[in-house]
Amino acid sequence: MGLLAGASRQRINQALQNLGKLGILRLSYNRIEVLDLERLAAYGREQI
Repeated sequence: MGLLAGASRQRINQALQNLGKLGILRLSYNRIEVLDLERLAAYGREQI
């Protein structure tokens, strides 16, 4: 994922953890579940 985004593994992990704390994603072993697609899209637009 980091390679696709052009970011380090650490930065991707930090972003995923943040999205998990916001309730946008649920992270578990070998799995990322999107809980709120609209909020994820809005978050992505804000980061550009």
